[in-house]
Amino acid sequence: MPAYLSDLACRIRAFRKETSGAVTVDWVLLSAGTIGLALLVISILGDSFRPGAENIGTRLSSYDVHTILD
Repeated sequence: MPAYLSDLACRIRAFRKETSGAVTVDWVLLSAGTIGLALLVISILGDSFRPGAENIGTRLSSYDVHTILD
């Protein structure tokens, strides 16, 4: 076997044994799943929350806020 293939085989074996990035992959998948679930819930229940959100927006826009720059 040529030397470069032997070296490549050693590198592949070392790569397969390495687990330092596994936790990162787990967190990425967990985060993506959580975001996907949140988007699904929002898309299903979004219309039922709209009247309440509009009511809150109307009340907040009716308040007069004074700042130092006014």
